[in-house]
Amino acid sequence: MDAKLGSINKYPNIGYEFINELHSNYDELTKSYSEMSHDFQCVPKISHWVRDDYSELEHLSSVYKIMQTGDWPKVKWLKLRSLSNVRWNLKVIKSLQAWILGIRQTGLEECCTFIAEIFVHI
Repeated sequence: MDAKLGSINKYPNIGYEFINELHSNYDELTKSYSEMSHDFQCVPKISHWVRDDYSELEHLSSVYKIMQTGDWPKVKWLKLRSLSNVRWNLKVIKSLQAWILGIRQTGLEECCTFIAEIFVHI
């Protein structure tokens, strides 16, 4: 991801360009998305994970794949996780959140496709 997104990481923070926009505008972005989503197209709950972050990753991956077909499914938006939480999957969760909410950065869609199609199933 660092190679595709041009990271300027300063441990413990994640230094991708879209992170500031995501954190600064999260409430407005989720509200705007929710207004455009369809009630009839909900993302099925398929997760059997105990940890919330794994469940969120799987949920957002499903949303991303549905959006690739041109639909806007309902999303269960969780509270935005702290930047200081540097678990390995925080980068992928924030990447999916950003793309789903309309934030575009060179390389972000390619990373999200890899996350949703391959990474989440490993």
